[in-house]
Amino acid sequence: MERVALLDSAPAFVVVGLNNLDGSRTACVGGKTSSITHYHTTQPSEAGVRKFMDEVEDSFSDDHLGSSIYKRKLVGTLLQEMEGVR
Repeated sequence: MERVALLDSAPAFVVVGLNNLDGSRTACVGGKTSSITHYHTTQPSEAGVRKFMDEVEDSFSDDHLGSSIYKRKLVGTLLQEMEGVR
């Protein structure tokens, strides 16, 4: 689980959770969003991940914390770091 906030004591505006268990992956994204976005798969596909990231972008709004595109990239980076890709 990772969270992004302006300060450690401030509410998070992005929260990302990732669980790898028995050959399946589950990711959840929340924070200052319209809804919690969820993705579960046993065989990740590029199309499935793109659809999930489109849903992530749509759930965020542009505000003083950044654009929805920025938050999408932030979520993508966090997921890569959590997977050990970087």
